[in-house]
Amino acid sequence: MKLVTTLLLISAVLLCGCIEEESQNQSVFTEADNGRTMSFENGTVFQLNLSENPTTGYSWELELGAGLTLLNDNFSEEQVPEGEKPLLGAGGFHTWEIEADSRGNTQIKGIYKRPWENETGTEDNFTLNIEVI
Repeated sequence: MKLVTTLLLISAVLLCGCIEEESQNQSVFTEADNGRTMSFENGTVFQLNLSENPTTGYSWELELGAGLTLLNDNFSEEQVPEGEKPLLGAGGFHTWEIEADSRGNTQIKGIYKRPWENETGTEDNFTLNIEVI
């Protein structure tokens, strides 16, 4: 399981590098940015990419603070090298495209859990603090 998680994180980093090169006006954030504080100009569009495996029932429950607008929400399965069969139950990446559209301080919070289960305090959490100038 740790190998799959490590491979997903490496893929996310590689994927993020490709996306950043394609769009100079867009920033991409991953699990590695958990807890960071970022400053954006009003109107900036950015992406959040978090690894996810909904086949296990787990998914990210994301909460966008005031001043943030969700533009796009997409899940992509992990890419399998040509000639190889996809792994049954393999995960992928959840990508949110978000616009910072109001000045002030806000936050993105996420919790990785099964929606039907109660929170136990042991879930993975993600927080990105945002200052819109």
